[in-house]
Amino acid sequence: MHNSFKPFEAWWFWDVFTIGVNFFDGSMILILLIQKDIFLLDRLNRRLKLKPQSRIRAH
Repeated sequence: MHNSFKPFEAWWFWDVFTIGVNFFDGSMILILLIQKDIFLLDRLNRRLKLKPQSRIRAH
């Protein structure tokens, strides 16, 4: 009979994934509670939406 219960090595990506998910879940809860833009995403959003000014000026 084949024994399939072997010790296994943890995959490093699961550690990174777990830490990342918990960090972002905690930061979302914190942002909802304090209602502040701690990652400055609103500022980044406004900068991306700005239209470049044209160099030609109408007189």
